[in-house]
Amino acid sequence: MTNFYFDHFFYKSLENTNDTAKKIYYSKKSKNVALLTLLQKSGRGRTDKKWISKKGDLTCSFLVSFQTTVNKLGQINLWFINKVLILLKKLNPDLNLKIKWPNDIYLDEKKLGGILVETSILRGNVNYFLFGVGINLVSNPKNLSYPTTSLANLSKKISALKLFLEISKSITNNYFELKNSSLLRIDNDFLKNFKDFKRIIKIKFKEKVLEGKFNSITKNGELVLITSQRKLLISFGEIL
Repeated sequence: MTNFYFDHFFYKSLENTNDTAKKIYYSKKSKNVALLTLLQKSGRGRTDKKWISKKGDLTCSFLVSFQTTVNKLGQINLWFINKVLILLKKLNPDLNLKIKWPNDIYLDEKKLGGILVETSILRGNVNYFLFGVGINLVSNPKNLSYPTTSLANLSKKISALKLFLEISKSITNNYFELKNSSLLRIDNDFLKNFKDFKRIIKIKFKEKVLEGKFNSITKNGELVLITSQRKLLISFGEIL
């Protein structure tokens, strides 16, 4: 057990949940922030992409004060998104939900949601992790470079508030795991949660596009790519 707890903040409308969570933290109103807004006007994703959502979709952030070294960033990123996936599968056991490494949640080969992780790093150490969460509960944007979907497309009804509180509860109950030297248990049950596991993929990495087999994930959260020439450990990138 742990004495970790969140201070919860609720808004009708915000520009961006991550930005507001950071303002709350730096104003010293809370060390651990769980924040939900009914409508987010300027959502963002990885690599400066926009996150488009409507009222009724899940748009929230969780700022967790936890001091650690930068080499745990990949572990904690996958630890968090796996917790979100487990919750979604628990609430929707009949759906084919998967993680697209490293930060997206897919349903039947279409993007359902994503996680944006931000950190505060001082002298090589992390002071907090900030997880921005967007899940398409009622809407999904069109005309993007990738297919999207929402739970409403499958007549699945779940409120943003319920999912937000369930994620908050999961982090609170499992916060103690962050202190483990290795957060990730790399076994078949874990790996089968990734939609491209054992597939031949193309991944954009350091301005290059690499092709190979998604063979595994390391305990540090790196993707293990087997190319025709060698084995590579990919710490960040985008599967195309």
